Amino acid sequence: MSNADNDVVIRRRDDDALPNLRKPELIAPEEIGAALAHAVQVSYGIDADEAVAEASRLFGYKKTGSNIQSSFKKVLNRLIMRGVLQDQGGQLSCKKSKERG
Repeated sequence: MSNADNDVVIRRRDDDALPNLRKPELIAPEEIGAALAHAVQVSYGIDADEAVAEASRLFGYKKTGSNIQSSFKKVLNRLIMRGVLQDQGGQLSCKKSKERG
């Protein structure tokens, strides 16, 4: 999947992928950021946990374990700090379309 706002490609890591490729800590932050931004952009109100779950599904993960939560939430917090995403009372929205990741 490609994010329309930039050239980052969100690559699926389904069960047929090598186990090392499925580790969330080995996914580039830019790729995680693009997936999180996409999840927020296509939703009509989504909180952080839902955004992480939806973004992880884009990579082919069926469950959102603590390692995925940790890796993805670090990137999510960075996107909020940079102003790419905005947290309004627990609901996320897209603020601007550049600098994902």
